[in-house]
Amino acid sequence: MNEERVALVTGGSKGIGFAIAQRLAKRKIERLVLVARNEQDLEAAMYKIEKEYPKTKVDIVPADLAKPEAYSVIYKHLKHYGKLDILVNNAGDFKQLPTIGRESPDHVTDDVVNLFKINAIPPAVFEHVLMPLMLASKHPLQLDVLSSAALQIFSGNNPYGPTKAAHERISLQTVADSCGRICTYRVYPSNVDTRLVAHFTGPKLTPEMVAEKAVDMMLDDTATDLYIKMGHKGLVTASFQLLYSKYLFEDRIGDMCLDGLKLVSDHRELIQRHFEPAIDEAKNRKH
Repeated sequence: MNEERVALVTGGSKGIGFAIAQRLAKRKIERLVLVARNEQDLEAAMYKIEKEYPKTKVDIVPADLAKPEAYSVIYKHLKHYGKLDILVNNAGDFKQLPTIGRESPDHVTDDVVNLFKINAIPPAVFEHVLMPLMLASKHPLQLDVLSSAALQIFSGNNPYGPTKAAHERISLQTVADSCGRICTYRVYPSNVDTRLVAHFTGPKLTPEMVAEKAVDMMLDDTATDLYIKMGHKGLVTASFQLLYSKYLFEDRIGDMCLDGLKLVSDHRELIQRHFEPAIDEAKNRKH
């Protein structure tokens, strides 16, 4: 079997995705496969990474994840390596709809459908399409780049927040469907200095900060809730939390505090209630 570690990063040409790809290269991942829509941006990302980290080889796959044909292209490319060690579900889009009633039904429908196509559908499709390749890896890992909006309810959060909440549920489902073989990690950024929120004011996290903490958490298997907060006089204005999930019956998700709002999430009870058969099967496999 091919011994080099293969990592797929969606949305890997810019922003958080590119920073994650750089961090993976710095952590000596031997093969990166970057997916994004713009081929020129992908070529620029490949050049930068290979120049800085010559021991890492970078493949680029121009593909639009909003189109069904993209998935067969990605699968065929990865099948060449016979496995996938790391999947980073990072590709996403952001849009805030105006106050209810300000847009035509057609425009609203297009905006909602498009956000689900990019934020929620890719990780769901990848679970089915790429799971055989991931299970061929000795230690498959998955990193899901979500958003603090997935954990909060506030005016104007629809449909973006629900699309990220759907992605979160898919991340948990992947662990169940793989019977604990795939370790999934989730990061929930708030304001990050990328083009998607360039119009937002106030302190922002850098993509490099998110990438460093998320990748190191995944590769080092650190099972701690980690907060990075930026603010003034104790007011948290930007933060993100890293949550860890190795096996469903060992999931460690506790109190979450984002942007000053305390949310208590008892995922353990939810997991035990809904995924008990998968948990029992995974336990039996361990024995």
